[in-house]
Amino acid sequence: MNISIAMATYNGEKYLAEQLDSILSQSQVPNEIIIVDDYSTDDTWQILQSYAKNNSTIKIYQNESNLGACQTFNKAILLTTGDLIALSDQDDVWLPNKLAVLMANISDNLLIHSDAYIVDEKLNVISQTFKKGVMSQQNFIDYLFANNVTGCTCLFKRELINLALPIPTGFYIHDHYLAIAASYFGKLNYLSIPLIKYRQHSNNQIGKNYQVSFDKFKEARQKVGSSLKLLANASFFSQTQTTIQLVAEYHLAIARCTWGNNYRLLDILQLKGGVKYFLSLLALTGFGNNKLAKLMYNWLKR
Repeated sequence: MNISIAMATYNGEKYLAEQLDSILSQSQVPNEIIIVDDYSTDDTWQILQSYAKNNSTIKIYQNESNLGACQTFNKAILLTTGDLIALSDQDDVWLPNKLAVLMANISDNLLIHSDAYIVDEKLNVISQTFKKGVMSQQNFIDYLFANNVTGCTCLFKRELINLALPIPTGFYIHDHYLAIAASYFGKLNYLSIPLIKYRQHSNNQIGKNYQVSFDKFKEARQKVGSSLKLLANASFFSQTQTTIQLVAEYHLAIARCTWGNNYRLLDILQLKGGVKYFLSLLALTGFGNNKLAKLMYNWLKR
């Protein structure tokens, strides 16, 4: 089976070469590396041109304006031709067997993802795991409430592209969308094996932050809720539009710290695993009290 890499770049000159070298050094050599640059203002494009000149598997494209990570990844994915597609950030380092291990284990799943080492700017290991306690979620409902798929650790089949892409404009991040779609149309698998060095530095768009503030948490819930409302109008999720709308309201209620008189949220109790999600709704809205909600959030994340 042919394998493609889809990468999005933006002002990534500092670590880009290390990431590309680790991809080119894979034991399972990719058939093509599709890179879309999101209108960088540093030397990222020049670095990409140099690599593309010396390696025929690398094909580079540049946006005419800044589109953001989600739509840039969407464009890169749609440009791939392989049977299997792996996503790459611009600042990590892949272990040499990453692609081979994921390919060997994807089986009948639409998507597979792995654990990762958390490293600092100089690749010193901060943590041996990125996804401590993560289980292989199979339930579509669970992926509406929370995402455990990190794009740079995943591999998925072209079938998923044919079923669910393009990513709706305005959706907040690509990996959560792919996780939702894969769990809706098929199956996912999780390997508790670290296959990349997931670099943490000051310029990460999204990183492993163990001290996410309550305000940032609410901001994230707002983005998730608004994004799910987009899915509720998507034709290929037609059979679950009511459920998607309900979970969107759940996230937005947490962002507002109140669910007010929206008694429809009681319907969460009817969903698989709904009791735990309803209890989290009560806790994270603080029964309408922002200070209590913040206390509950800080207690729950310990």
